[in-house]
Amino acid sequence: MKVFAVLVVGLAIAQGAVLPMQLSEDAVFDMLQSFLADPGLAEALGSQRVKRSTWDKEFDFKRLGVSGGIKYKDSNNHMMGGKAEVTVENIQKLVPNYPQPKKMQVIIDADSFEKTDDDLFQMNVKYVVDNGESNKMIVSRKKVGNAWNTHIEHKGRIMGKECEFTGNLKSDRENFLTLELTSNTYGNFKFVGKVENDDEVNADIVLNGRQYKISGTWSRGKEVRLTVKDEGRKNDVMRIIFNHEENDKMDMFEIDIGTELVPGVKDAGVKIKAFRDYVNHKEALDMSLNFNDKILADLKIKSKYDDRMFMLEAKMAESLNSQTPRESKFVFKWKGGNIMRSKLEIIPDKQFGIKDLVVAVTHDSDEKSKDWNFVISRNSEEMIKYNLHFAPRVGPADYEMDVKSHFKLSSNSKLYPVFCTYGCFNERNLEASARVNKATPYKMVLHAVLKKDGENVLNFDFNTNNSPYVLNIKAPRILPKILPSGRPSIEFKADHNPGKKLSITSNANFLSSLILERLPNNDIKVILNGEEKITAGLKQEGNMITQSTTLPGGRALTTTLKWKTKDLKQNTVDLILEGTERNLKANFDWGLSETWGYTDMFLNIDAKGHNKRLGDYKIVRHMKCKVGKTMTANRFLRFSSEGESSIQNAPWTNPITTDIELDLNPDSNEYNVKIIKNAGGVDWGITFTPNGEVHAHPNVSDLVNAVFQ
Repeated sequence: MKVFAVLVVGLAIAQGAVLPMQLSEDAVFDMLQSFLADPGLAEALGSQRVKRSTWDKEFDFKRLGVSGGIKYKDSNNHMMGGKAEVTVENIQKLVPNYPQPKKMQVIIDADSFEKTDDDLFQMNVKYVVDNGESNKMIVSRKKVGNAWNTHIEHKGRIMGKECEFTGNLKSDRENFLTLELTSNTYGNFKFVGKVENDDEVNADIVLNGRQYKISGTWSRGKEVRLTVKDEGRKNDVMRIIFNHEENDKMDMFEIDIGTELVPGVKDAGVKIKAFRDYVNHKEALDMSLNFNDKILADLKIKSKYDDRMFMLEAKMAESLNSQTPRESKFVFKWKGGNIMRSKLEIIPDKQFGIKDLVVAVTHDSDEKSKDWNFVISRNSEEMIKYNLHFAPRVGPADYEMDVKSHFKLSSNSKLYPVFCTYGCFNERNLEASARVNKATPYKMVLHAVLKKDGENVLNFDFNTNNSPYVLNIKAPRILPKILPSGRPSIEFKADHNPGKKLSITSNANFLSSLILERLPNNDIKVILNGEEKITAGLKQEGNMITQSTTLPGGRALTTTLKWKTKDLKQNTVDLILEGTERNLKANFDWGLSETWGYTDMFLNIDAKGHNKRLGDYKIVRHMKCKVGKTMTANRFLRFSSEGESSIQNAPWTNPITTDIELDLNPDSNEYNVKIIKNAGGVDWGITFTPNGEVHAHPNVSDLVNAVFQ
């Protein structure tokens, strides 16, 4: 039945011509003859020729475990034929479903008779498997009258089963083709086809005693209509229609294939129709699959476009498990102009178990700003709503960027309990800004305010414009849960005079203040947590300061600070805390160098510790920064940071990896920003590309899966 269906469809695709089938047959035989005549192709495919062989040509595919050789009847004319032997060391390597890893030997005798250009030859093939299977196959072609006769005969066992068949193909290569197959496994098949005239074809098929008749008409390149009739039941069992029209205004093609060949199936088929309107810039595509009066799939796509607008709408329907078709809808619209706007809507059918679901994504863009809106609603209620406003600007002295986002989460959303892990909320608002000086890109001001349900939950300020540099982080909901001090903020100030003095103050218990000052004699004066210590004659290796504190309750803490050199531009510092309630080993490695107009900076942090509040924790960061000018004198700032953090008692998934990339070119106004955190295998963050695109993580499909899983 499979052979029958394939032959009929193939006849339709070939539009009734006999010639393509004959050409395909010739191609196979020509390939075999060419290989026997000159196996250079084998070498091109990776075989290795064996020297000093009794064969005229010998090859060895070591990776496939296939080797062999060829001996020609006439060494001066390889096309006259010859003998070839091929050995396959393991059939399973080539045929994975073969039951056993057996060895096989193939022997081929080919004879082109007296002429090599008349398409007439005979080929005997024998192949033996070391499990006792012995098989013979004969392939020959001869000419009788004006027709070419090809004969194929096979005897033997394949994979333990008897497999004997004969095949005869007869054709004049123009007006008729006859094919007969006789097999003890697949039954008997006969095909007789003839071309009545330039517009009509007829064929008779006999399959295991059952007769079918094919009749059809065609107009080359325009229309083909074929009908297959079961002569026993006197009814049509297959229809094939192909139609094509084209002119300077439109282009249309249509395919309709239907069958009742499958037992118990009334009708099964596929219909495809495509249309293009060149005048009105419209396109449409309809595809449907039906089975027993049920719609397996019905896809309708239409679009309209010009240089200012594009619209795509797709509908998908099926009725396999329901009485009425279930239809889902997908709509995408884009409109150009001063403000470019794009919109995406996904509306699955309510019968899929998702009632009244609408997923909408819109994007507005102009020269000043870009806006993204994402909404998931069910039963007309907005479950998730997210808006992102991104406005980069280039001022006379600064590169500026403002970001605003609004996130709304319904209490009825499946994601609501997930976000409650970090503090329940229904609305979250973020306002952030960045200012980077064009002349000195390492001087910047970063500011961010995050509110949940109107309450401040995060304030972030980072300022390196003027000394002292400032870093302030206030997070009253999260920081008290993770900081040993229970404070709601982290505050650092750094007064830096390169090569002379570094003064750091913070609100941290273990490091309230640290002052490193180079004295006139190049020694270093150190003030740690308000206590001044002066060490003279320090060695370059082994420099160390230790401070031990014991409280009345018996709690004790020893703080050890080690540094490698006196050079404040490049150094390695170890901070060690050993106490009754906390332990910490932290390594800080930094460097600053200037060469050929470039300033390179790096900072590596590797900290491991334990305390009662956090449990075991680890924080690793590797940061790099490069500031300078390109070969075209364009200034640039490149910053990257990657690392991993793991906190045993934190309410979130561990570990969390962080990947930050910042590439700014204030002269060409090019930028590339990526801020990604990965938790539990899911990326969270945002990416700004040089072409103005904004990518939020996780993507839409991840969020939809999270909502409805």
